[in-house]
Amino acid sequence: MTLPGRSPATVISDLRWFRRDPLNFVRFLQSEYGEFARFYIGPFQACLVTQPEAVGTILQNADVYGMDWLLQGVLRPFVGNGIITTNGAEHRHARKLIAPAFHHSRLHQYTDFIVQYAQETIDEWQEGQVLHLQQVIPNLTFRVVVKALFNAHREDVGNPFDALTRTIQIFGETWRQPVPLPPWIPTKINRDTKRIIHQLDEVIMAIIRKHQDGQDHGDLISTLLNAVDQDGKPLSHRQIRDEVMTMFVAGQDSTGFTLSWALYHLSQDPAVQEQVEAEVAEVLGGRAPTFADLPRLTYTQMVIKEVLRLYPIAWMTSRAPNQDVELGGYTFKKNTLFYVSPFLNQHRPDFFPDPESFRPERFADEAEKKWPKYRYFPFGGGPRICAGQALAMLQATLILAMIVQQLDLTRVESTPVRPHAVAALGFDRPILMRVHHRERALAY
Repeated sequence: MTLPGRSPATVISDLRWFRRDPLNFVRFLQSEYGEFARFYIGPFQACLVTQPEAVGTILQNADVYGMDWLLQGVLRPFVGNGIITTNGAEHRHARKLIAPAFHHSRLHQYTDFIVQYAQETIDEWQEGQVLHLQQVIPNLTFRVVVKALFNAHREDVGNPFDALTRTIQIFGETWRQPVPLPPWIPTKINRDTKRIIHQLDEVIMAIIRKHQDGQDHGDLISTLLNAVDQDGKPLSHRQIRDEVMTMFVAGQDSTGFTLSWALYHLSQDPAVQEQVEAEVAEVLGGRAPTFADLPRLTYTQMVIKEVLRLYPIAWMTSRAPNQDVELGGYTFKKNTLFYVSPFLNQHRPDFFPDPESFRPERFADEAEKKWPKYRYFPFGGGPRICAGQALAMLQATLILAMIVQQLDLTRVESTPVRPHAVAALGFDRPILMRVHHRERALAY
């Protein structure tokens, strides 16, 4: 069969469209050509795949469909040979090294400081203050990641947010270039990359040095310092740096963006807001949440899951096979670039009626567990599924419950906020909210 899609003749206009508005470009490909859509990134053939069965094949079979070589070139200047950029046995070993930091037994320990940091942040917000959610919420969730994975505090890492934000922008700008320019050419992106890597390296190496006291601090860095590589040798400082940098960058926006979207939708939908308020009041009774409360905060978690359906942070990912493959009745050559998009599948009207509407009740009774695979996969899938998904859900649920319990946030603008895709799925405008403290925490 002939693969439907774009022709090489449209590559220049397509690249301009892809760079300017990637979200609507891939939406066009899906609507125009269906579940397999050919397009070109410069001279390289790519295929957008939205058929759930084929998506599963790509994501599950990591020994054949590895991290694509084009994205590796974008990420490696920042994260080196960390868990994101490696394939095969090297990736499996890296995943094994970081797994203890995300084990279920650790989540109970993390709850205390998630609640502590959330309360400290809420206490800092003054009555009538206007918050820029995309700044203050990621700041809070990043504190949690730094503490959970590195046993560090905000003062230990300084203020790396501008550098991390620019890092995400560079990922997005470079990823959509057909042929990224060599690092020695003094473009603005290359100059910014060199400066940011130096700045983040200083922060990360300072955190690592604090752990070289012979003690096990029960965090990711202690685990890495005591680990061995595939040859049985201790990890080098470079290997540790690469894994830590990966977690550092990955933890910067993800849960913060999810919470920002959740608070935005609650401000737009009073009925949903009231249901969350009622649940929080009944379950918590005016006190701080604990790990044991999570199973009863069901509607709050439904809100988070619906936000992740509408706005999966990693909205698109890519793979490249290390051999010729057949998929969906089509034959593809080795190194073809395959793109799969949780965003597109999770917005399909044949999978989710009225897909653009915010409807947490879709997830009643854990309905997502009964759906066919790869209709809903906000954390990816297969051996490379997001290692931090349980921590992300824990953070989002606890923090959202605490904010709703103690604050009434009202939006100061009426213009709708739309998703804006770069490397991550962000926002097309600031979400500005005015703070109103409740006289007392919600309780029945």
